[in-house]
Amino acid sequence: MNLTNKLSKLLSGATGRGAITTAAALAAGLLLTAAPAAHAALVVTLTEVGVPGTWTVNDGDATDLDPATGSVITSHAFPDFTTNITVGFSNKTDPSVGSQAVLQIQSLDISKSTNNTLHTLLIHLTDDNFTSPGLSGDNMLLSSTMTGTATNPTAGDVVTFQSFADPGGNTPGLQSYTSTGASTGFVTSPNPATSNFVRGATFTLSNDTSISVSGGSTQMNVSGSTTVSSLGPAIPEPTTATLIGLTALPLLYRRSRRVAKA
Repeated sequence: MNLTNKLSKLLSGATGRGAITTAAALAAGLLLTAAPAAHAALVVTLTEVGVPGTWTVNDGDATDLDPATGSVITSHAFPDFTTNITVGFSNKTDPSVGSQAVLQIQSLDISKSTNNTLHTLLIHLTDDNFTSPGLSGDNMLLSSTMTGTATNPTAGDVVTFQSFADPGGNTPGLQSYTSTGASTGFVTSPNPATSNFVRGATFTLSNDTSISVSGGSTQMNVSGSTTVSSLGPAIPEPTTATLIGLTALPLLYRRSRRVAKA
């Protein structure tokens, strides 16, 4: 079941922020009556900068409003922000993963709930041990893209989305870009941003969303996607020994000609 269908199923019949919150509360009550699941690798963490403590939800926790593996749905209120629905999605365990690994954050109905002072909300999403697509040693393409809208934005409001890929002990691939809120949506550049890395036996994906808002009545709807596809086996760089051998070939040829003439 894809992310849109999961949200539709959870929120069917709900309209407006109050209805969404009510649906979330009902779902939480149902999950609390079930046996808690073991912690999984998919984790979403929300933090308001300058406010002690974080809100962390592991896939399958009692605070995860979606019992399906590979999807985390939660809601939380901070002193200056209310996140009525936050969704983290990973297709790592999906047998139909196909040509792309996907890690997606969707923060729906993020509201600034205090006066006109700049505050920042951080959302971190991660999942490890991806084994598909591709094979160990493949050249991988990391893509980072974000969309969103803003209601009642203020000059200086900024949303930044960054995608990370840890190929398995090597230097992580990284792409990022900044989007500025506007009444008609976001201005993004580049979209998507891309980078390459060579994967190991497994790889880890993560992304960070930073939302800085000044206004006291601003709402943000943000969706960021981190995707990885395989470009096939990486072509190794020539080794030093190979380069020395290639350099020595003309010298050996000239020497052999001199011996023949003698």
